[in-house]
Amino acid sequence: PNEAELFEFELLKEDFSGLRARFDSANLTKTEIKIAEEIALGKSDKEIAKELQISPSTVAVHNKKIFKKLNIHSRKELSQ
Repeated sequence: PNEAELFEFELLKEDFSGLRARFDSANLTKTEIKIAEEIALGKSDKEIAKELQISPSTVAVHNKKIFKKLNIHSRKELSQ
């Protein structure tokens, strides 16, 4: 990785540390945390499903649980 990529990775790591603390305090499961992180990266349910080798409808079910636990209503709110 070049210097710019390393810098971007460090910024992402900082952003995720705050999100991870939020996810932990909401008692998200390991799977929900992984899906929430992928949503925060801007991935679609289809992309997440393919990566985790589960169906998109299973991802959608997890999304509902994540949103409820975090008391949010959109993917955009998840990364704020």
